[in-house]
Amino acid sequence: MIFEYCDTDLKKYIDKRSHLKVLPKQTVQSFLYQMLQAVAYMHSHGVMHRDLKPQNILVNEKDGICKIADLGLGRAFSVPIKSYTHEVQEN
Repeated sequence: MIFEYCDTDLKKYIDKRSHLKVLPKQTVQSFLYQMLQAVAYMHSHGVMHRDLKPQNILVNEKDGICKIADLGLGRAFSVPIKSYTHEVQEN
């Protein structure tokens, strides 16, 4: 997969604004809405991410857009969903 350039990831974005103590409500709502839309889209196409974390959310600060990245652990699924381990092994 190829994504257009994004300034940072969500973890770095939050850390850079740690002096604010709390991110603006509008920003949090916007990012959450975008992430929920992305997850709903993936699930509607039978794809499960399995590694959602702030480091895997790319952020374009200028436009206020976030994107889910790193589908390395992603899996196709169908109903009924088979059992997956809840643990991730890193090499």
